[in-house]
Amino acid sequence: MEVQEIESSSEDEQMDTPNQDSDGEENGEEQLDDSEDLNEADDESLDSELEKYQKINDQLKSRRTKQEEEDDGDLEQILTKLKQDEKNQASVSNVEASNELKKAKAVRNQKKVIDQCLQ
Repeated sequence: MEVQEIESSSEDEQMDTPNQDSDGEENGEEQLDDSEDLNEADDESLDSELEKYQKINDQLKSRRTKQEEEDDGDLEQILTKLKQDEKNQASVSNVEASNELKKAKAVRNQKKVIDQCLQ
């Protein structure tokens, strides 16, 4: 029975000082220090991740901007070509109209000649 009493008394001593570790420091302070260290490490890790994603975002914006500029250039070329095609079509239409007008004048002149011959 004496052995049990000795064990229980050492447990009581441990119960009396639950906040102290083997160095005599309080466990709560050490845990707080560890917690602060972890928070700082988490902050640094989060800052690092944030920088990484900001760089990726900047690269994507840069690519998007370059692609938009290329697309704008392509659209300008297409628009220029369409305008040129319109001008060419208008020119062809003018030539065709001019040819029709010449034919009509030729027919009118032929009618005049025929009318004069018949009189």
